Amino acid sequence: MEDMTASQLNYFGTDDDSWMGVAVNSQPQRALTPNVTAISIDIPASPKQDDQREDQLCRGKEKGSPSRVSKVDKKVGSLSKTRKREYREAFPPEDELKTSSAPIPSSSATTVVAEPISRETSFSTLNSFSAVEPPTKVPKTSSTRSVGGNVEEQPDSLISPARPVGPMEFMEYIWGKGSSMLQAFIIAHDTELQKLFDENKVPWLTQYELSRGRLRNEWTTNDIARKIKNYRRKKDAEVLARVKNIMKGTTSKTEIESDIGREGDREQLAIQEGCGRGLGLKGDWEGAKNWYGGNIQQVATLAKVQDEFSFQLEPLEMQRSTRFARFLGSRRLIQIRISKKLLQESRDEVIELLSTRKFILNGRVFVPMPPKDRVCYAVEIDENYERSSDPEIGDNLRLPFEKVLEWHNPLRFNCNQPIRKYFARFALGFSNTVPVLDFKQEDVHFIGDEVVTEDYTPEDGKSPPAEKVHTDGCGFMNLAAARLIAAQIKYQGVPTAMQGRLGGAKGLWHIRFDDHNVTPTIWVRKSQVKINYGDLELDRSKLIFDLVEVSRPSQNNICFLSQQSVLNLDFNGVPFSVFKTLLQEDMRNAIDPLMDWFSPHASARLVHEIEQNGRVMSKRLQIWSASLSRVLGHSGRESANESNDAAVLDALDEGDDTKAEEGEAEIFNFSDDGGGFHAASEPILYERIFRIVKSTISAMIKKCRIALPEGTGIGKVMAIPDPTGRLKSDQIYYRSSRPIIDPDTQRPFYVLEGKVVIGRYPANLPSDLQLVEAVNIPELENFIDVCIIPVQATSAPRFGMVTFMTYLGGGDVDGDTVFLIFLKAIVDSFKRKSLSVPPKNFDDDFHRERGTVADFISELGSSPTGQAHVEFQKCSLAGLADETVGIYSYYHDVAVKVHGYSSKIAIRLAYMFNTLLDGTKTGLKLLPAAHSRESSRTTADAERLKSALTPSVFVLDVLSALGQSFQHETLKRLNKRKTKMLEKMNPDIDLLAPLKDFKSRIKSLELTQPTSSKLLQGDLDLIVQHVDECREEYRLATASSKSNTPAVAGKSGERRFKGDYMAPVISSFARRVSGLTIASKTDEERVKASYAFSEAERFGFCVAFGLLCRIKSEASPYGAATTILPVDQARSVPFGVRKVLDCFLTA
Repeated sequence: MEDMTASQLNYFGTDDDSWMGVAVNSQPQRALTPNVTAISIDIPASPKQDDQREDQLCRGKEKGSPSRVSKVDKKVGSLSKTRKREYREAFPPEDELKTSSAPIPSSSATTVVAEPISRETSFSTLNSFSAVEPPTKVPKTSSTRSVGGNVEEQPDSLISPARPVGPMEFMEYIWGKGSSMLQAFIIAHDTELQKLFDENKVPWLTQYELSRGRLRNEWTTNDIARKIKNYRRKKDAEVLARVKNIMKGTTSKTEIESDIGREGDREQLAIQEGCGRGLGLKGDWEGAKNWYGGNIQQVATLAKVQDEFSFQLEPLEMQRSTRFARFLGSRRLIQIRISKKLLQESRDEVIELLSTRKFILNGRVFVPMPPKDRVCYAVEIDENYERSSDPEIGDNLRLPFEKVLEWHNPLRFNCNQPIRKYFARFALGFSNTVPVLDFKQEDVHFIGDEVVTEDYTPEDGKSPPAEKVHTDGCGFMNLAAARLIAAQIKYQGVPTAMQGRLGGAKGLWHIRFDDHNVTPTIWVRKSQVKINYGDLELDRSKLIFDLVEVSRPSQNNICFLSQQSVLNLDFNGVPFSVFKTLLQEDMRNAIDPLMDWFSPHASARLVHEIEQNGRVMSKRLQIWSASLSRVLGHSGRESANESNDAAVLDALDEGDDTKAEEGEAEIFNFSDDGGGFHAASEPILYERIFRIVKSTISAMIKKCRIALPEGTGIGKVMAIPDPTGRLKSDQIYYRSSRPIIDPDTQRPFYVLEGKVVIGRYPANLPSDLQLVEAVNIPELENFIDVCIIPVQATSAPRFGMVTFMTYLGGGDVDGDTVFLIFLKAIVDSFKRKSLSVPPKNFDDDFHRERGTVADFISELGSSPTGQAHVEFQKCSLAGLADETVGIYSYYHDVAVKVHGYSSKIAIRLAYMFNTLLDGTKTGLKLLPAAHSRESSRTTADAERLKSALTPSVFVLDVLSALGQSFQHETLKRLNKRKTKMLEKMNPDIDLLAPLKDFKSRIKSLELTQPTSSKLLQGDLDLIVQHVDECREEYRLATASSKSNTPAVAGKSGERRFKGDYMAPVISSFARRVSGLTIASKTDEERVKASYAFSEAERFGFCVAFGLLCRIKSEASPYGAATTILPVDQARSVPFGVRKVLDCFLTA
């Protein structure tokens, strides 16, 4: 113990670690009545009684679990000594933190502040709160927090600190009074309505949906009150999917139990059970296999209209699961989405709103947590707004805000972190992950990193620079652990590397093949630890491995070039003729199948190509797999900062509509030469093909996305450091689990050998792509589908010897992916460049905000609570994405065109852009003078480009012109086909037949049954009137969609999906026509569709797409296929069928 610092002794204690167990049992209970003052609690000396009781309770409630669930080793003393030694080796002593708190002997009694919460207080068991923080003496203060009532504010003078607050008291000082310093902002709440909800035990998700409809003016508070009996003591599975029908008084043939409702019921039962079942790995639960919680998202989109902020509740989603959501329960989190436009225009106002408000949804109080990119999560705390707590539904198990923060990232163990990084670490708990394996604490080992030794000597207590760490972010696990993870997800094989989270660590872990222990074991590098929890017993949530992604073979072994890689390759010597040939070949491969309308089975080819171009099936798989989408490989890295919420928002900003591609593909399922629709005779199909061809070429031009020939590149592969040390500094190793076909010999191979260009994105610097030699080393043959990079250092200007990944855009090995190019025309002409370093005075353009956590505590701990409260939130929310950073990417693009790719200006801007991307984490802020300088220069350079008299020779401009020429010629060919089609075009008699037949029936009955004839004529008139009214709505919606006025764009003022404009029209069309006498429902539907089509084809396909396709398929001589929608959506053209169809095309 003599070599431990005082701060380590503070939380390790003496060799007698019995105080750990005492601390677990000593957790005080927060009172359930308002205005509770401090009380005296005797700390018992008996260790772990509560732990044993809770362990027995949870074991009794478990159902058979297929995965191993660990139990904490009861030999605390010996385990603690082992962990202390290992912790000292991995983490050298740091400067002692000056705190005013110290451990209290276990036999003593002390006065602590009463907290309105029991020890067993969450979706997950919270043993670690006491275990990681010995009991401390806290000055007696009055408490105003109440679980059963609302918080009353106290004057700042009553709660100003008598002395500076230390790290162990800081959170209680700031948040011990609850959210009383924050003003209430109503998302959706009505006092009387909430009373009805609570009295009638309306389930939570149904409350959410009812409030969502009320916000959208679909129904009123009085409407809900009148229908409240329909929801009384129901489960979400029973009523959630029926809310709209109940409120509208309608019925639906598709009224089925809601998947989201069933999941909500499971989570609610798990919350009430109180055994941490939501964390996962406790077996089956309520009909769900290997169940884990946190799968439901409650989303509120922030909007600003006429300088006023408001929220729009979005439909409930099931797309992801995060550690926070599993620990707390999905219902305890609201995802606040903020559009890029709103952040660009009003970022400071948004932060001001979020940092000074608590948000109210149906009587529950939500407080914003540190954000993740453009998404901020608000967590429900143990307070109420105009309602009372209901223990029957688990209200007594809610946590205070400070306990949520401390559970994830305890201040006292992370005082040396920069404050911006401290708050940025909360994003780790919001990553989309899947719990896959429980580790025992003694099987988690901390080890140091492999660093550059040629010119660097590690210093005790200091982390080495990133460019000196070979293993930055990469540890390893044994084969036993990897096999259990693979079995949990049901992978066909065991992946070599797995990206994930474990406690406060993140990064990549690859298999350690030399460890044959049957006990799952994991080794965590120092560089992987982002949050320190000390060396104490951890609660179960910190010992579960949360899987993010695994290594897998590159899809079809195809690699794409982009704007960034083309610029780099061009600068490094690759001739323009190579890019020209590749682009022309890629455009022909993409467009020729869309132009083939007459070869055998052309419709099947069209369906396949349209699905491929729109990524229809991959998008469906991503939706169906929900939180498993990334671990199953259906979605890639969420972004540079791992947030697919931002991807959702990008789609919203750009008006992306996934349904469009599905509709394009679906109509071609009904096309064929012998019957059904055909592009050569059906204008609607021609228009869609024309649009698809145009958008496909436009996308290739805009993104400069050029596919390399198959077998000449690998698009995305995880990088890991060489575990053998055999690779030289300019060598790599890659072995594929799937055969790669050599384009020259047409022979398969698995191990890559020869010259290779390797890179990673972003790639804005001349040195970001490197030429290396791929070699075959037998000792590495077990490592498949990963790119192994050397741990031999490379020389770099100014930095001395650096890691291999330093050359690849300063990357690391925590899950970063690289691309490999081995096309002969590229590798033979590529010239390697030395590391591009930032200008020497680069740091002078930035100002670093704030300091460490300790500085933050010192500053706010001596301030009045009211001021500290708001400042804490403002600092925590400062990490909200700064969307103005994107302008520096544009600045860089302009500088490259005007000054050159390797110019000092371009290199400075490339580094500036990357630095600003991480600015919300690092606290680096660009100085106004620097921004003004770059803005003025870019403006002048842009004007210079506009006034240029000669055609541009810039490689991207020339490729763009080449693409536009190809597009022009292709569309010209299509227009010629249209002219011929119009000359021969006849109305589609199959689609007009239902209307014609109905009129014939009326005519035929005039003499024999005149009364029936008149009734049918009256029904036809009503149908015509209904369709005409819908057509007028369609005309207005079409005009509105072309407008950008806020009234049209919606309450948020943001652009909506294209389908949103037509949704009300389609809904109106689908309604039953009232007043019909003898016309059947089938007659009504078919005549409505047929008449709509006869009036305007585009209108008809918009409002009656499914009906028209059904009519066409029934008229086909081949007959109609009968299937339900989910089965139909799961079908696609198999790869083998595509190969056969290609043979017909070439023949």
